[in-house]
Amino acid sequence: MLTPQELRQIGNIVERVVSKVISSNTPDRVLTTKQVAQVYNTTTGAIYQLIHTNSIPFHKKGSKLYFSKKELDEYFTREG
Repeated sequence: MLTPQELRQIGNIVERVVSKVISSNTPDRVLTTKQVAQVYNTTTGAIYQLIHTNSIPFHKKGSKLYFSKKELDEYFTREG
């Protein structure tokens, strides 16, 4: 069994690795609202609520909403 200190150390390592992966020069993907809900295992209603409160990064062209996968990864990493 791991001690609390060991768990914190593992958590810190995981955070650094995730941060490096997110900030790498991987190509960005554009997602729709439905795709965002699927990728992040939530509902479209939850995504619309985040949009309504300007809590989530999104782009709007006409009546269509688009999301940058890279921006969302950064947002969800920060917000937990």
